[in-house]
Parts: sequence; C-alpha cells; structure tokens
Amino acid sequence: MKERLVTDEPIEVTDERTGHKKVVKTKKAQMVETEFEETAYRKIDDILKIEDALTRVQNQKQKALKQWFEITTAFEHRKDVALRRLAIQEKASDVLNDADEPIEILIKRKQPAKEDS
Repeated sequence: MKERLVTDEPIEVTDERTGHKKVVKTKKAQMVETEFEETAYRKIDDILKIEDALTRVQNQKQKALKQWFEITTAFEHRKDVALRRLAIQEKASDVLNDADEPIEILIKRKQPAKEDS
C-alpha cells in the first residue's frame, strides 16, 4: 500500500558569498510504500475450486435430467398403467353386475345305450 507522506529531504546548497556548502532539509510530499503484503497461493487450490464448481453443475444437470424423465417417460408409463387398471376395474364391475341376472343351467343325462340283438 502506498501513501502520500511528507518527508524531510536533505539538499546540498552552496553559499554564494562564502562558497561553503551547506545541507538544508526541505519537506517534500511523495508517494511512499507503507505496507507490503505478499500473498502466495497454490495452483492446486484453483483446480480444486474449479472441480468443486463442476461437480455442483453436474449434480444440477442430473437433477434436471431426472425431472425431465419423470415429466415425459414416467408420466406416460403411469398414465398407461392407470388406464389399464381402469379397464380391469370396469370389466370386474361388469362381471359383478351380470351376477345379479339369473343363470340358466341345463343338464342333459346320458341315454342308456341300446343293445343290438
């Protein structure tokens, strides 16, 4: 992180009369690096994050395909089974309704065989 700080900067100045050199401190505002943070990460972390995201997407895809199957194929199968049950129930109810009508039973007896003499 860099900040603008006022720093004292020494400047060498020569006196024109005497010719001596003097060091004078002047204040100067400048950008100074105050904090330095180094972060290191492993590439494997990125790979694991991507793999985790892919796994979540695959799970959502599987759920969507299962729902699609339920809506299309399984619905038709259930509908077919329900229609067959209804037809069987209708036949059974017809048989029960027919049971109320009288049944005619005919019994024929065997005629004794005639002997040829």
